[in-house]
Amino acid sequence: MKFTKSNITSALLIALAASGSVMAQEADKSKVDTYVLEADFTADAEGNVIIITQEAPEGSVLGNETAVTQVGDYNGAQIDIVGEANDVMVEQFGADNIVIGSITGDANIMYVTQDGLELTADTTVVGNENEIMIVQEGDGGLFGIDNRTINYIEGDGNELDIYSGDGGNWTDNTVVGSDNSIEITQDDEWHESYVNVFGDDNEVEVEQSGFYNIADITVDGIDNDVEVESDGENNSVSFSIVNNDNSFEVDQSGDNNIVSSGIFEGAENEAEVIQIGDYNEGVIETAGGAGNDLTVTQIGSSNFGYAGVIGVDNVSTVTQIGDFNEANTINFAGIANEVEIVQEGSGNLGLAQAVLDAGSESASFNTISLSQIGNDNDGAVTLASVGVADFNEITVMQSGDLNLLDLVVNGDGNLVDIMQEGSGNWISAEDGSAFQMNSDYTAFTVEQIGNDNLVIGDISGTGGSVLVSQTGDFNVATVTQM
Repeated sequence: MKFTKSNITSALLIALAASGSVMAQEADKSKVDTYVLEADFTADAEGNVIIITQEAPEGSVLGNETAVTQVGDYNGAQIDIVGEANDVMVEQFGADNIVIGSITGDANIMYVTQDGLELTADTTVVGNENEIMIVQEGDGGLFGIDNRTINYIEGDGNELDIYSGDGGNWTDNTVVGSDNSIEITQDDEWHESYVNVFGDDNEVEVEQSGFYNIADITVDGIDNDVEVESDGENNSVSFSIVNNDNSFEVDQSGDNNIVSSGIFEGAENEAEVIQIGDYNEGVIETAGGAGNDLTVTQIGSSNFGYAGVIGVDNVSTVTQIGDFNEANTINFAGIANEVEIVQEGSGNLGLAQAVLDAGSESASFNTISLSQIGNDNDGAVTLASVGVADFNEITVMQSGDLNLLDLVVNGDGNLVDIMQEGSGNWISAEDGSAFQMNSDYTAFTVEQIGNDNLVIGDISGTGGSVLVSQTGDFNVATVTQM
């Protein structure tokens, strides 16, 4: 083992030079004992740099062991490990400290703990079954992201565990390989966490508490499992998934939080967003995939939930419990997709739509379900304003008073079933005029239970059937077939 301490060395010292001059001292020692080397060093003065290089032969059961403690500001530690079964622990107490670690080999352990401000911990791992743990304590300050950690892992079966406390921490992590595990915990406010996964069977866990935290996850591979838990206000989570059989779950508790998806492509993926609080936004979109399951659940008021689908045999569900929420599901193009909106509360808006623009090709053999329980709710079903939408099944249920359903249905062989229970409910076009259905062989069924209800519509086509049932007083039904 080579153990040196010098004045200006490579990029490590360049990073430190801006903070002040570095005092140099010499300390060389080495020990060889059947490839089991131990070194302990404590630097109490400011502006020290430690460079440690360890190399253990392949197949070693016991490699090198090193413990480094630095107390003060502007200290730096550079650790380079080559081989197997090496164990390194670095502790730094103070401000403007930096650790740069590199591991090439298998079954190595690196533990880094830093306590202070303006901290940096960067690691690079190439190998298998390595363990990296980084702990950063210290307040980044108001509106400040002052502490950072950047980690790159290439290999299989590696574990990365990061803890950030007291706010103002930033972490960026890239994993290339399979069966790796990343766990990130960030307490307090002003944290940012970025994770990029390229490979299969990886597990990612991100837990953030506080406010104004950001988590951004990108997954490209098969059978990856991602979980994000966010507790606080004004937090943001974004994610992208490419490939198959991945699972993504976001759980947010608090107000003014946002979850959004970027690129979401592949088959048999599961994405679930749970938000508890008010003024939250949950958005999931998938394009060109099959058999994906998208779920947005929001409990609170004034929330917005959106699920957009292009593909085959996908399931998208938006559930909202509370008042003044908005749910929007759009099946731009695809076959055999299932769309469901469930809303419980008052003043909610539910939009179920398919084939909206000229770029859409078709939306056929799909199932659309809209359920609203409460008063003053507005539901809308738009099917094929442009394009082809045939053999779809539409089910709408509204329970409560003064609910409105806007209906536009085009396409052949569709089944439309509407049930309204309460008083003052309407089925019409958006502006209150007659709804429009231009389709052949379409079955249209309406059941209204209550008083002062209205059904008004124009249906054109051949081979269709219309059944309107109203139970109560002062109801009006006007349906014209052409």
